[in-house]
Amino acid sequence: MLPISSTHLFAMNAAMSASQSLLGYMQARQNAAAQRAHNAMIEAINQQNALSAYDTYYNNLQALESRLSEEYMTTGQKLVLSQKQALEVAGHARASAAASGFGGVSINNMMRQIAGQFSASDRTARKNMDNQAIQSYRNALGMHHETLSKANNVIPTTPVQKPSPWAHMLGLGGDLMRTYTSLQIAKGSIR
Repeated sequence: MLPISSTHLFAMNAAMSASQSLLGYMQARQNAAAQRAHNAMIEAINQQNALSAYDTYYNNLQALESRLSEEYMTTGQKLVLSQKQALEVAGHARASAAASGFGGVSINNMMRQIAGQFSASDRTARKNMDNQAIQSYRNALGMHHETLSKANNVIPTTPVQKPSPWAHMLGLGGDLMRTYTSLQIAKGSIR
């Protein structure tokens, strides 16, 4: 078996260092590309989650507005019916009183009492309608804040550093310099 010369040893070490440096650079590029792909997937998920939150918000808001509109219509119809009934009762009472021979102050007092009963009922219906509107506003505000919270709740991404070939070349140069220095020390040229 022939002894290996220092030149051959240096060349083999240089080839190994160059291969190792090249493989390290290629691996760094692959890692960066994989991280960019992962970040793109996370950003797509974040965007989809935000769109889904806003879509849910608008659907819920539309349902809330529809429900409130129906309640307003129902209350409005009840108020019209109540006013109609008040007029009928008042007309019937006035006709009965006139047929019985009553008149003056007692009829006016009775008409006020009938109007007051229906008026109290109408005020309660209007108050309930106002309270429903206030509660609907609070619900809409809560949905808005919940939507913003969901839309802003994002999965963080990791910044990607582009690998530099210079770092690997400088590492290779350092390896070659250490190998050369070791060989020179082994030969006795450097102390």
